[in-house]
Amino acid sequence: MEVKSLGHKTSLELNRSSGEVKDHGNYLCIKTPSRPDFFWGNYLLLAQAPKKGDFFELVKLYRSHFGDPNKQGFITITWDLSDAKPSISEFQSNGFQLDTSKILVTDSVKPHSNMNNSIEIREYDPNQNIDQYLDVHYDPKWSYGTDEEQRSFMISSLRDFSSLPDNRQKKRIGAYINDKLVGDLGIFKVGNLIRFNNVSTHRDFRRLGVCRRLVFEASNLGLTNPGATKLVMEADANYHAAKIYESLGFQHRETIYSLQWLGAKFSNKNSDLP
Repeated sequence: MEVKSLGHKTSLELNRSSGEVKDHGNYLCIKTPSRPDFFWGNYLLLAQAPKKGDFFELVKLYRSHFGDPNKQGFITITWDLSDAKPSISEFQSNGFQLDTSKILVTDSVKPHSNMNNSIEIREYDPNQNIDQYLDVHYDPKWSYGTDEEQRSFMISSLRDFSSLPDNRQKKRIGAYINDKLVGDLGIFKVGNLIRFNNVSTHRDFRRLGVCRRLVFEASNLGLTNPGATKLVMEADANYHAAKIYESLGFQHRETIYSLQWLGAKFSNKNSDLP
């Protein structure tokens, strides 16, 4: 299966480095055995959007690869760029949510008129001060478990990023105020693309221009990689961060849709799938 979406194509590089991606012709099955609870490490990527009447077959297909979703606790199904309008009403009536994210792309960035140049930006190794890294990414509103489970999730995400091969030119770049880490992101190379990974600003240092300055400097650093010509960023369609990226020259190129069902393990809902 040839993947057309730049968002999916670059995400799959992380999946391959930390797990397995198997091609079944009209869909890909992505598994991460070391992280069975990771929604975006255990999913199906379809060549085409779901059609009317596909619900039971797709749930059956998911079960064939991952077992009983009522025990696993979730189902994640997404699809490549498609001209066909997805039919999702049957999924929604069975407890699935439709998630939407923007893929933003540019071949250069421009400084914002209100750039905070007092923030220090430098490449760093988060493993040398893991507590600062975890503090930057900590979300007090995280709804998928305890603080300890969130910590485990963040450490696993960092490990997956670190597992990328050296030819992906992976780097983590930090933003510092008074030598305190207040922002973090990763970049890695896929062909001529530089993909961003897990952009985060410390909850106590927002609205200071940390994200804008960090993304601007990381973009310029990424484009110094030989052969790199485009930057690829994913942002939640309903989150304000996309506007920050667009202020630097990123443009909305694709929309990624996914259907997700969460059972009692990850939500307060106890309704099993049919």
